[in-house]
Amino acid sequence: PAGRAVPPPPPLLDAAHTQDDTMTFLEGLLETLAARHGAPPADLFKIQEKELRCLHGTEEPRPIKGGPHEYLMLEIEEGTGTLAAALDKHFGRELMRGDNRIWNEELQIKETVWKTPFIEEASLPQVLVMQLKRFKHHVTWDGRFESHKLNTKVEFPAVLDLSRYVSRQTGAYEAEPAPAGRHVYQLQGVIVHSGLTVHSGHYYSFLRAGGGG
Repeated sequence: PAGRAVPPPPPLLDAAHTQDDTMTFLEGLLETLAARHGAPPADLFKIQEKELRCLHGTEEPRPIKGGPHEYLMLEIEEGTGTLAAALDKHFGRELMRGDNRIWNEELQIKETVWKTPFIEEASLPQVLVMQLKRFKHHVTWDGRFESHKLNTKVEFPAVLDLSRYVSRQTGAYEAEPAPAGRHVYQLQGVIVHSGLTVHSGHYYSFLRAGGGG
């Protein structure tokens, strides 16, 4: 009987002895998964993060700005005990002032502006990747650059309703929030770094079994 040879899928990981940092490992994993689905990573994983902006004091709106990201990167601080707390901080309203003032292209000046980030609803991927940024970097008194890791325990749910952080842009200055319960994600896997510094340690993963266990 006639048949068609099917090439084996690419391996999910490099050789067992190969060590990569977590971003290299993650990017390689995403590219491999995208190849298996026959689509570029941008179509499967990237999201659009945008910002509602308004002028401090008058609340006069400013144009929505934003761009694509391969994954959602969340800052972790001492005391950030849950994923929800990290998400609330990331998407919370923030005053951009001083050196962080935002450039107004039309007026050619820097302005003190309130910004409120959100995820563009139309960009939500089937698989959402989040990175918890545990490594902090600082310059010592003698000019050396050092990094340290925050080992704060962060709890995360098996099911996450992301809807409160999602909106659909409806105009140059406006966005409509998504209703609760519309965008729910189920946890599929976790990549963990075990080690004390950015220069050492190992990475391992927990994945949901195919049967949902």
